[in-house]
Amino acid sequence: MRRRSTKKAASGLGSENGGVEARGLGVLVERMGSELRVVAEAVQGLRESVERQFEQVERRFDRRFDTIDRRFEQVDHRFEHVDHELALVKSAVLDTNRELRRAVEDLDARKADRDELRSLR
Repeated sequence: MRRRSTKKAASGLGSENGGVEARGLGVLVERMGSELRVVAEAVQGLRESVERQFEQVERRFDRRFDTIDRRFEQVDHRFEHVDHELALVKSAVLDTNRELRRAVEDLDARKADRDELRSLR
């Protein structure tokens, strides 16, 4: 009885049915390769789907940001109008305040004149 080396015996390649095992290994590798191709195709499909969805989301956000930008422009325009109107109100208040001071000074002067006339009587 002849003894096989441990290394060959462990691998099974030195045995009589080594050809069968090698063919089985080849079939296994081929099967794993085809399954790997299927997985790669599925990953590619998933990647394309995610890219399409991302592009849709990006377009949606672009539209919304455009809408928001337009609204901010409208608000800016309104604030410019309010600032202008507020400046007009401020000017009117200052003018009215000056006129009231002059009127009060005029009344005080008239009152003083009237008081003088009463004192003369």
